[in-house]
Amino acid sequence: MKSPLRHARLFARGEVHLHLALTTLFVVLLCTSSIAALSYTYVRMSTAARRSAWQTMRATNRGVYRDVLRYLGQAKRTTAAVAWAVRDLSTIHDNEDRISSVLIGQVRAQREVFSVAVGDASGSLLMVGKTFDEPTYRLNRAKALPPEVEYRIHRADLLSNPKAEYYRYLNVDMTAVDQETVPADSVQYDARTRRWYREAEQKRANSWTDVALFRNGEFAISNVEPILGPDGSVRMVVSSSIALSLRDGITSRLNVAQHGIACVVDADGQLIIHPDRRKITRCPQAGQCRFNKVHEIGDPALAQAFRLYKQKSDLTRPVNTPRWLNYQDYSAAVGRLAPRLRAAFDRLYRIDEQSRTIRLRDDLSADARRSLPEILAAIRYTYNVRFTSRGAEYMASFHAFPERYGKRWLVGTLVPSDDFVGRLKSTLTQVALISVGIMILAAVIIVLVSRRILRPLALISHDMGRIQRLDIDVSVRHTSFFYEIDRIGSALDSMKHGLKAFSKFVPVTLVKQLIVSKTGAELGGEKRRLTMMFTDIEGFTSIAESMQTEALLQHISEYLDSLTTIILGQSGTVDKYIGDAIMSFWGAPIADPDHEAHACRAALLCVRELNTRNAKWASEGKPELRTRFGISSGEVSVGNMGSRERMNYTVLGDAVNLASRLEGINKYYGTRIIVGEDTYEVVKTRFLMRPVDVVAVKGKAKGVRIYELLAGLSGDPDVPASGEQLRCKELTEQAFQAYIGRDFQRAASLYQRLAGSFPDDGVGPLFVQRCEAYMRDPPGPDWTGITRMTRK
Repeated sequence: MKSPLRHARLFARGEVHLHLALTTLFVVLLCTSSIAALSYTYVRMSTAARRSAWQTMRATNRGVYRDVLRYLGQAKRTTAAVAWAVRDLSTIHDNEDRISSVLIGQVRAQREVFSVAVGDASGSLLMVGKTFDEPTYRLNRAKALPPEVEYRIHRADLLSNPKAEYYRYLNVDMTAVDQETVPADSVQYDARTRRWYREAEQKRANSWTDVALFRNGEFAISNVEPILGPDGSVRMVVSSSIALSLRDGITSRLNVAQHGIACVVDADGQLIIHPDRRKITRCPQAGQCRFNKVHEIGDPALAQAFRLYKQKSDLTRPVNTPRWLNYQDYSAAVGRLAPRLRAAFDRLYRIDEQSRTIRLRDDLSADARRSLPEILAAIRYTYNVRFTSRGAEYMASFHAFPERYGKRWLVGTLVPSDDFVGRLKSTLTQVALISVGIMILAAVIIVLVSRRILRPLALISHDMGRIQRLDIDVSVRHTSFFYEIDRIGSALDSMKHGLKAFSKFVPVTLVKQLIVSKTGAELGGEKRRLTMMFTDIEGFTSIAESMQTEALLQHISEYLDSLTTIILGQSGTVDKYIGDAIMSFWGAPIADPDHEAHACRAALLCVRELNTRNAKWASEGKPELRTRFGISSGEVSVGNMGSRERMNYTVLGDAVNLASRLEGINKYYGTRIIVGEDTYEVVKTRFLMRPVDVVAVKGKAKGVRIYELLAGLSGDPDVPASGEQLRCKELTEQAFQAYIGRDFQRAASLYQRLAGSFPDDGVGPLFVQRCEAYMRDPPGPDWTGITRMTRK
């Protein structure tokens, strides 16, 4: 049995168990059962609202469908009237006045019908139309029509001798304003080649052409009807064109609900009718217009609705078979089915008159499924889809035109769900506000408890993110009253101390990579182009012998710390310390496209820092530390090397060895920073360097040019080039070019000037001696200027 003291300790810091706190929290949340009741109410009411919305959508869809057919019917009635009036005529020739009066009467009577044409078997034409399609002259399209012109008559008489063709332009009173005549020898018009004529000639019945798109972006559809002779041949064709555009169309009738639209598209998604006429066509250039498809008009909701319709209307997939049909919507249509289709329907669906339902049968045969598309088309089935686009829910409905129309058109209706359920949401919001008052007390308890739980976890999470970046602050200690969280904070504190110490022994960037990648260190490496730098203190042995061990360690630690800070600040990686020497490289483990420049700048900054510190050390009675640098770039192997138990992230390769040799070569030439040829070629425009020599380091037969790095260029404020350094570079370049060109006398003179101008420079005197030796004993014809080093 637990003692009272043990019970009391449950509330001490770190003793409260997290699962106990969470259990308490869930109990409080369960007490707020009003949320569940509110959700249930919303689901039930929204389902009823959406059911009503689908009924409204279907009615709207069919209403638009009827409006479209009623509107297009004006063209069909016009075609029928003209065909009746000219049924007894054989040709247009000698009947122009009679046909013109009929056409003019129809065009003036029907506002939406913008042109009526009659063509005969000779290819002759008589057309009366409004200047809707293109308000310019037909022969001179660049010339605009006079503003009073409202109508245009086009006549082409191929039976007259000679052939005649003209365009007559009339005002609103049908009085001629102007006329264009085609020369007799240039008449080429033939009505028989026109699409509307060929459509009627082919089908030999009243039919509709495809939608025509005019040069100015307007568009229309034509109803055509052939007039047959006694022998069954086509004697004449009548065509009535009706506008589908905004200017003279039905698009003003296509707004649905508050924010919805209705449109007409073909089976491939090409827009035919849309409330915004500008979205139906596009004309990238004058006279080059085309129809848009639903996915090209910047309306993602409409595009998604059509895509979902195409998926749902694929009746070859059993999953798309409608499981039930609304009895109220389709029972009458089912009763009007032909006997053959009614028998097929009864094999697919079961009608329950008592419950007024139409449901899919369970045992469907393959034959029954094959008849499904024809049945759904016969009862004018409407495909409904519901989806979410850009955070808003939409309802869409698609209804196909009847097959007798001859066009694979669909009427689509798209409405945001909020147009139907918005008021419901408003009502539920009010109910929710009332419920909120009831839940305030529970919310206060939840907030107070969750804050005590989550705040320490949030602080720990934030600290863990900083640790992932190796931004470790060991002074931060996370504590909590809850047992599990307090244990996490304690473990995190121990981990930070360990990582802080660990990051001092290996490259920090490498540690970061291991943490981010969540993988352990594995032996292996990769080939990569890097830049390496070796440093060494000149005369360090003498300095070490002159100082006490403790003082020497402090002095060297200060020196190494200052140079390491600069190397790391220039994106470098410190590989290792070799006594007083530093081995570092750039470009790994994190790729650095500018590693050559970063290495050179780090060397210059180290020299500047040492000049400052040497002045301070001299005033303190400490020995000055003059450092030499060797820099080389090239392809090396970089990675974890060593044994499975102990490994080192380092680099291997000829470029590494060369950097080490270049550091030692400084001793021979009296220089401070020697840069290899590969590095020089990359950064020669950004740093001031002078040529030193062509050397073959020990163990290598091939020579490389080496350069001394003097300062930065391009206005680098931290390592600027002085006038003396610029002059030193210029003199050295001239002397070196003469030397390589075997003009040893000129080279000696120039190197002598260099030595005189810069007494502390070791390059000038060395090459003066070398040139004088070559003048006394000239080298052979195979001399390439290579100096072979015999020592490391």
